[in-house]
Amino acid sequence: MVRCHRSELRVAATLCPFSRVSRDSGRAPVPGRCAARALVRWELPAAAAGEKSPHAGRGVFPTPFRGAARSDRTGRRVVRCRYRNRATEGGQVKVRIGYGAWVAGVVQFFVLHVVVQSAWARPYSWARNNISDLGNAHCALQTDPESRYVCSPGHELMNVSFVTLGALLAVGAALTGGGVLWRGGGRAAAARLLLAGGGLGFVLAGLAPADVDENQHALGALLVMGSGNLGLVLAGWALAERVPAWARRVTGLLGVVALTAFGLFLSTRFLGLGMGGMERVAAFPVLLWALAAGGAGLLGGAVPRRDARPGRNGAETVRG
Repeated sequence: MVRCHRSELRVAATLCPFSRVSRDSGRAPVPGRCAARALVRWELPAAAAGEKSPHAGRGVFPTPFRGAARSDRTGRRVVRCRYRNRATEGGQVKVRIGYGAWVAGVVQFFVLHVVVQSAWARPYSWARNNISDLGNAHCALQTDPESRYVCSPGHELMNVSFVTLGALLAVGAALTGGGVLWRGGGRAAAARLLLAGGGLGFVLAGLAPADVDENQHALGALLVMGSGNLGLVLAGWALAERVPAWARRVTGLLGVVALTAFGLFLSTRFLGLGMGGMERVAAFPVLLWALAAGGAGLLGGAVPRRDARPGRNGAETVRG
């Protein structure tokens, strides 16, 4: 049994009108998920549409409906309504593209990270080397903040990955706004804007390697670890109530940890993790969160809770 979302219940109730929807409608047996095109079974009383319902006292009030009614094996009248909400369908496609953008962006980044670092003649270290070292255009000894020799043969590929990651993070933040991941209102809009700012930071860093334009690259890093992590903290309070409470708490906690790590990185206090290790604690949480949120959204796990509420006599109402 699959639980339908509020929008789908509303659409189904429009095409097969009921003043109240029975409890079973909240768990309508549909093929696959409750999607834009679904086959929902609505139990009707034995009386034809428009006639007095023998179930009226139990909170189910049928009205004239559109759809084909038939009798099942038990003799009950059952209506099958095939509905298609084009506006909802378009919104769902857009949101799924946003989820996919997050997943694709993060996956390609980590894959190319491993590919580019493996091409180094001197072993690349996640503790001693910055992420930006992979995109440096020249072979040279770097002294700030710690001395290390940097020579990245695949720097062009890594910079393309930075730009791609940033663009897809921003696209995901923009497109997921109409879905079920976020609450409505300014808090969610601000969180998404800050997350998109983190994506812009990756774009700036990729377009200007640290040894080519240090100022632009530093601005990009500030946006990634500043704006992106602030967005993550705010997202902990901006995610929809449908998202489990533990997931919202973890989101905010990730942002707090990443911001703390960013402050420690700027103050060169690496706590034994090394320069590169502390930078990754500051930069990776937003990527891991985007990967998890995008994956959950694509798999349909972003809305684990029901949207219908109990009405009188055990019936469920569809909130408009």
